[in-house]
Amino acid sequence: MTILILGAAGEIARMATDSLLRQTDATLILYARSATSRLKVADAQRVRLVDSDFRRSRP
Repeated sequence: MTILILGAAGEIARMATDSLLRQTDATLILYARSATSRLKVADAQRVRLVDSDFRRSRP
């Protein structure tokens, strides 16, 4: 199973990420502004970081 977490740098998302890594075998995709500089990956085998901003307006 793969789980996408939007706003992954927020406090609730970080708690959810920690909990999911401890309690499941799921792969996590963490989506956040400047994710690679703001988040530390505890399990590189199960976590992928995506740097982006979903608030950007479309052309």
